[in-house]
Amino acid sequence: MPKHIIIADDHPLFSAAMSSLVKHLDKNFIINEVKNCSSLIELLNNSHSIVSLVLLDLKLLRPHKFEELMSIRKQFPSIPIVIISVCEDNTIVQQVIQYGASGFISKSLDMPTMAQAISQILKGDVWFP
Repeated sequence: MPKHIIIADDHPLFSAAMSSLVKHLDKNFIINEVKNCSSLIELLNNSHSIVSLVLLDLKLLRPHKFEELMSIRKQFPSIPIVIISVCEDNTIVQQVIQYGASGFISKSLDMPTMAQAISQILKGDVWFP
């Protein structure tokens, strides 16, 4: 069964780059891209049983980022959620861990490291800087 991955990011270029990176890991992955949290939640409500991973831009969780992350985790506890962000603040990373993310990927990482992180998370591990 192919893995379904959701990329939630409002920046079209980054979203396309992540989609390409994920497809490079396995061309059979099915990828959905959404631009906001309401679209993400709608997609999860309609297809949560087949979603293998969510790559979620931290910026989309504003203004109540951690409450929203906690809510998504509570609604869909079996789906790994990886936060992606330009912010590399250790406090933010610790909060992301506390609220149940399976990983944190900095947008400043090189593509091979991002690929390694995504592969590790898809195998059931966690990945944090």
